[in-house]
Amino acid sequence: MVRGLVNFTGLSTRLLNICVDSLCKFRKLEKAESLIIDGIRLGVDPDVVTYNTLISGYCRFVGIEEAYAVTRRMRDAGIRPDVATYNSLIAGAARRLMLDHVLYLFDEMLEWGIYPDLWSYNTLMCCYFKLGKHEEAFRVLYKDLQLAGLNPGPDTYNVLLDALCKCGYIDNALDLFKEMQSRFKPELMTYNILINGLCKSRRVGTAKWMLTELKKSGYTPNAVTYTTILKLYFKTRRIRRGLQLFLEMKREGYTYDGYAYFAVVSALIKTGRTKEAYEYMQELVRKGRRHDIVSYNTLLNLYFKDGNLDAVDDLLGEIERRGMKADEYTHTIIVNGLLRTGQTRRAEEHFVSMGEMGIGLNLVTCNCLVDGLCKAGHVDRAMRFFESMQVKDEYTYTSVVHNLCKDMRFVCASKLLLSCYSKGIKIPTSARRTVLSGLRMSGCYGEARKAKAEMKLTLTLNPNKHLKEQFVSNLDGSSILEIAALLTIVPLLVLLRYSIGFHCKIDNNGVKAVTSKKNDDEKIVISRNWKAAISLDFIFIVFPMLLFFTVLSEWVYHGTVLLSLLVLILSVTAKRSFSGLQRGQSLSFRASVSSYRVALMLITCLCILAVDFTIFPRRYAKTETYGTSLMDLGVGSFVLANAIVSRQARDVSSGNWITGAKATAPLLLLGFIRLVTTSGVDYQVHVTEYGVHWNFFFTLAAISILTSFVNIPAKYCGILGFAVLAGYQTWLLSGLNTYLLSDERGTDIISKNKEGVYSILGYWAMYLLGVHLGYRLFYGKHTKIRSTTSSIARVFLVSLLLWIVTILFDNYVERISRRTCNMPYVTWVLAQDLQALGIFMLSSYIPLNKLSSLEEAIDQNLLATFLLANLVTGMVNLTVDTIFASPFSSLLILTAYAFALSAIIGTIHFSGFRLKFW
Repeated sequence: MVRGLVNFTGLSTRLLNICVDSLCKFRKLEKAESLIIDGIRLGVDPDVVTYNTLISGYCRFVGIEEAYAVTRRMRDAGIRPDVATYNSLIAGAARRLMLDHVLYLFDEMLEWGIYPDLWSYNTLMCCYFKLGKHEEAFRVLYKDLQLAGLNPGPDTYNVLLDALCKCGYIDNALDLFKEMQSRFKPELMTYNILINGLCKSRRVGTAKWMLTELKKSGYTPNAVTYTTILKLYFKTRRIRRGLQLFLEMKREGYTYDGYAYFAVVSALIKTGRTKEAYEYMQELVRKGRRHDIVSYNTLLNLYFKDGNLDAVDDLLGEIERRGMKADEYTHTIIVNGLLRTGQTRRAEEHFVSMGEMGIGLNLVTCNCLVDGLCKAGHVDRAMRFFESMQVKDEYTYTSVVHNLCKDMRFVCASKLLLSCYSKGIKIPTSARRTVLSGLRMSGCYGEARKAKAEMKLTLTLNPNKHLKEQFVSNLDGSSILEIAALLTIVPLLVLLRYSIGFHCKIDNNGVKAVTSKKNDDEKIVISRNWKAAISLDFIFIVFPMLLFFTVLSEWVYHGTVLLSLLVLILSVTAKRSFSGLQRGQSLSFRASVSSYRVALMLITCLCILAVDFTIFPRRYAKTETYGTSLMDLGVGSFVLANAIVSRQARDVSSGNWITGAKATAPLLLLGFIRLVTTSGVDYQVHVTEYGVHWNFFFTLAAISILTSFVNIPAKYCGILGFAVLAGYQTWLLSGLNTYLLSDERGTDIISKNKEGVYSILGYWAMYLLGVHLGYRLFYGKHTKIRSTTSSIARVFLVSLLLWIVTILFDNYVERISRRTCNMPYVTWVLAQDLQALGIFMLSSYIPLNKLSSLEEAIDQNLLATFLLANLVTGMVNLTVDTIFASPFSSLLILTAYAFALSAIIGTIHFSGFRLKFW
C-alpha cells in the first residue's frame, strides 16, 4: 500500500535527492536528515547520491567527523560509498588543512577498492600547497598521477598554476602555461589565474599581454578578469586609472555583483578617502543591492579605519538580527581592526570565542593576532600564541623575526631564523640581514659569526633538491622490447652516418681519392676538416639520438624500421658503386668496439641531464626496484664494455695485485671527489640507486680490485663468473633482496650504502662473464681463422641465447632489477649490449667505412667526455629549474648542451690532448 501511495504521489529517489540538496545548501541539515527518514518510511529509499549530498553538507557547514559518520550509516544501509563520497570528505578535510585525515581517506579508499580520480589528486595537491609542502604537491603531479594511470587535465594544471602564482614562481607558471597550450586549449579560468598572479606580483605589462592572449583565444573577459586588473591598479596606487577602469566596467555591465564596488571601496579606505568610500557604498545600496556578508565585511573594514567602534557594534548587531552568519573573513577583519585600534585584550577574547563557536582558525587571523600583539608591545603573549600555532607559513616566521628584532631580542630571532632554514622555510634576505646586524650592534659578535656560518651551511644552492629527487624516484621503467628497439636506433644512426659519408666521398672526391680503409692505428680524419666533420656527426648521430630519447619517444618502433630500411638501401647502393672491397675483407673488431663504447658514452651523457627535464619520458629513467629502462643499462654496459676489451680477455698478463691497486687509485679519487662535490653543493642524489655515499666510480674500483686479487685465465673466467652469479642469486632469493629493496637503513656504512656494496657481486660476475665472451668471440686463437660474417653471426647467436635466458628468468625466477644487479639483469645487459655490438660490426659491409670524427675524438678522451658531461650537468641543474622548463626550452637547453659537449671534446682531441677512461 505504501508503494502504491508512492507511485500515486510521484515521490521518487530523484525528488528526494533534489530536496535534500536544497536543504543542505541552506544549511538545514537536521531537516535534510528528517526528510530522508520520512522518505524511508514512505518507501522511498535513499541512494548513494542522497548520502553524498548529505556528506558534502556536513563537510561544509558542520565538521569532517560528522560527515564521516554518515559513511558508516551508508554501509549499514547496504550502500557502498563511491569516489564522489570520498572526494567530498577529502575536500572537507583539505579545506580545514587536516592533511593526516586526507591521507587516511586516500588509504581507506584503496582498501575498499575505490580508486582516486583526478579530482581527488587535485584536492590533495591543493592541501599540500596550502600547507607550504610544495615538493609533496609536485610529487603527486609527477609520480602519483602516473602510477595511477591518470593524465593531468585542465583542472590539474589550473591547481598547479594557481599554486605557483601564490608561491611567487610566476616565470615557472608562464612556462607551464606554454606547456599546457601545447596539450589542450586553456580555459577562461586559466587566464584569470595567471592574470591574478601577474597582478599580485605587479607585472602590469605581462598581465596586459595575458589579457590580449585571452581575447585572441576567443574568450571574452568577465567580471573576474576586470576586477583582478582593477585590484592591480589600486594595489599600485593608480587610483585614477582604477576608477577609469571601474567606469568602463559599469558601462559593460560588469558591476552587477558588487565585487568591483568592494574593490573600489577597499582601495579608497587604504588611501584614507573614507568619505568617497561611503558614497560608493551608498550608490551600491541605491542600485538595489542588499547587504550580504561581503558588503558587511567591507563596511566593517571602513568603520575600523575611521575608528568608529560604535558603528562596528551596530553593524555586528544588524548581521545577527538578519540571521546571517559571519565568515572567516569577518572575524579576521574584527581581530585585525581591534588590534589596530589598541583593543588587544578584546581582540584576544574574540579570537578565543571563535574557537568556542567552532569557527575555523585560519592562518591569516592567527598571523594578524601575532603581528598585532608584537606591535602593541606584548611580545611575550605573542610568542606564547606563536608556539601554540599548529600551522605556520613564511609570513608568520618573517613577522615574528622582525618583531623580535624590534624588541632587541636578536639571539632569539637568530635561533628562530636558523630553525626556518633547517626546515626549508623561505625567509626574506632582509630578515637575515636584520638579525646579523642586530647581533653585531648588541655586541654579540661571536653569536653573529656562529649564526652566519650556520646559515651558510643550511642555505642550499639547490632549492628544488627534494623535488628533483622525487621526480626520478619510484619509477617502473618500460618494456624490454621498447628498450631493445631504442638501443637498436643508436648503432643504426652510426651506420647511416657511415653510408652517407661514403656517398659524400663518391660525389665530392671520387673513389680513387680515398684509398685508406678502417684501421685502428691510422689517423683517419684530416685535421683541417674536423670542424665540419664534427658538425655533421652531431647532425646525423647525436641530435637524432636526443630526439628519440625525448620528443620522438613515441615513435621508437617507427624509427627503428625506417632507419633499418635507409641503412639497407644506402649500403646496397654503396657496395654496387664500389668495387675495391675484396670478398672476405675483415673489419677490425677493435674499431667496432670503439664505436660501441662511444655510443654508450653518448647515451650516458645525454641521459644524465635529460632525465631532469619533463620531456625525457619517465619510463626511460632508472627504475626503483624492478623493471627495465634506458638508464638502467648504464653502469652494467660500462662494466661489460670494459671487460670485453680488458687485458684478461686478450689473454695478456695484467701484472700482480699491486699493479691493479695502483690502476684503481684514479677511480677511487674520482669517487671521493664526486661524493664531496655533490654534498658540498647539496646536489640531488637518488639514494636507492647506490646508497647514501656510494657512486659509479666506487663500483668500478671495487670490480678492478677484485679482478686484481682473483687473476685467472680468460678461458676460466666464465666458470667463476657463473658460480659467483648463481651463488649471489641464491642469496637474493633467500631474503637478501627483501633487505636491499627496503627503505630501512642502519647507521653503519654498509647499511647506508647497501645497494652499492652488495651489487658488487653481480657486477663482478658480469665482468668475468664479459671477459670470457670477449676471449671466446674475439680474442682467442681460434677466432683469427673466422670470416667477418662468421664472427658477426656468432655474436648475434650468443645474444639470442642470452635473450631467451633473460626472458625465462624474468618471468619465472625473479624480475630484472638494476638495484640488486640480479641474474636476470646481468643476462639482460649481456644480451642487449652484444646485440648492439653485432649491429656495429655490420659496418664491415659498408665500403670505406671508418670511425667518424666525433667517434674518434670521444674514443680517445672517454674520461674527459664523462667528466665534462657531469660538470655541465651539475651546472645546469644548479642554475635552471629543470622540472619547470617548457618543452621547447628543455629541448633547446639539451641541444645546446649536446653540441657544446661534442665541440669541446672535438677541440680537445684535435688539439693533441688525450684522456682515456680505460
